[in-house]
Amino acid sequence: MNPNKAFTVYKLKNYIKTSPGKLTLILISCILITLLLGSVYYSNYSSTKQAIQTVGKDTVPSIVAAEDIYATLADVNANAMNGILTKQKNDGAYWKTYRNEMDQVHNDLLKASGNITYGDEELKPILTIMKKLAEYENGIGSIIAKIDTVSINDFNAVNKIMREDILPSAAALDKANYSHLDSIYKEHQNHIIRNGIIFWLFSIALLAFLIYSQFYLFRETHRIINIGLFLNTVILAVFVFYASSTFNLAETKLKIAKQSAFDSIHALWKARAIAYDGNADESMYLLLNGDIAAQSQSTNTFKSNAKLISGYDSQNPNKKVDSTGFLGDELANITFEGEELAAKNTLNEWIEYINLDNKIRTLESEGKHAEAIAFCIGNNEGESNWQFKKFDDALGKTLDINQKQFNSNIRIAFDTIKNFSLILAIMLILMISLSIFGIKKRLDEYRF
Repeated sequence: MNPNKAFTVYKLKNYIKTSPGKLTLILISCILITLLLGSVYYSNYSSTKQAIQTVGKDTVPSIVAAEDIYATLADVNANAMNGILTKQKNDGAYWKTYRNEMDQVHNDLLKASGNITYGDEELKPILTIMKKLAEYENGIGSIIAKIDTVSINDFNAVNKIMREDILPSAAALDKANYSHLDSIYKEHQNHIIRNGIIFWLFSIALLAFLIYSQFYLFRETHRIINIGLFLNTVILAVFVFYASSTFNLAETKLKIAKQSAFDSIHALWKARAIAYDGNADESMYLLLNGDIAAQSQSTNTFKSNAKLISGYDSQNPNKKVDSTGFLGDELANITFEGEELAAKNTLNEWIEYINLDNKIRTLESEGKHAEAIAFCIGNNEGESNWQFKKFDDALGKTLDINQKQFNSNIRIAFDTIKNFSLILAIMLILMISLSIFGIKKRLDEYRF
């Protein structure tokens, strides 16, 4: 070793053995542990903020937008099938709704394409939807032009594009965002325990060191209290309480937003999209009049979709249905005031709609085709479309309850931690300053 370095080390070792040296070592240790504790606190803050940002601002809005696109596309097809079923001209109500919804989808797709986070997982479905929508719209345009002479092949072709290409791509867009959200949230949940352990270990370590330092000073200087270290201990205790309560509140609000509100939102949007698609199936069933095999297949498709929403079966009405399907998922996740009543009302309106659908198929099987059509598209009380709107309105109210709670809890979570970094910085400056103030006074006593 270099002689000069060896001498320096020798002097340092000897200095540390003296009372001033030990006080200096305590001061340096206080500062270093305080800074280390600050980095732990900031890491917890940064992780929590990022999780809230990911769930509340980055991912969930994209998922809801994707689900809205999915549901709107399903309703586009339902309106198109109704327009064909009723042989409406270009200016008919179904076609006006069809065009308005199609414009909405195009605008939503443009927004989605400008807000891509997960690369090809989002881009590919969006491009597929855009490409296939052009084919779908061309097919619908041709059908409208010859509405009085439309064949089964014509509407089967456009329905196939929607069912086999467009809607699956819309579902893939939703899945891409939701899977990442779920993964990120679960990863964050796993980190909470680890971060919490580190948080308390470092907090207790600094608290113990401050108490030890005061005891050492009392023993060496015979002064009961070192005001600097005492105030440090008080500030640390107060800040630990503040930090733990802040993180707990933010995490609680994040958990409510994700697990209680958004998981319900996701299930309800899925139910809405599938219900819209089922509504299109109902019209397809009547359009296939005369083709018994195709109608049977259409009925099976409708029933399969219906089971995804709830387990209700009009042929087995006593079967318990409040624990199955997407509506069952919602009923199993009741959290907020008014939610249970709204969710049960949604389920009841859906059950009534299924019962009316059964009546449509009964009329059709009895050869009452015109009556079946009238009942299917009817908006008068007790008719199918009237009942479907009641179901959709009830579902919308349940969605609104959860969406408002999601927005509220995310806002509170953000507000809870928004000033944490500033308060942390003030706390660190105060604690380091008080450490210097408290120990420097004792060091000055050794100068002569």
